[in-house]
Amino acid sequence: MVQIEFNEGSGTFPYFIILLYGIFLLVITYFLWPKSNKRDDRGSECQCGPCCQKRNKVVKGLTVDKLFKIICYLVLLVCRLFLFWLIYWAVTQRASW
Repeated sequence: MVQIEFNEGSGTFPYFIILLYGIFLLVITYFLWPKSNKRDDRGSECQCGPCCQKRNKVVKGLTVDKLFKIICYLVLLVCRLFLFWLIYWAVTQRASW
């Protein structure tokens, strides 16, 4: 079993926090990254009036999915910007740790 030893009084503590946050961000990115949809093949579907109306209602309902994708991208962008800020903060800190 691997044991990690760190000392809060040393200068490596901010880097340890960045490491933990980076691993957390990788996991969150994997689960929140929107999956691509399969290509629609409309040629084999029924083209009668009621069926087309049903499909149009379903496509209009997909705007919520698009909004969810945009929100996921924004959340991931903010998390990555925070990671970059943490790295900048850790590098510019004095050796007062």
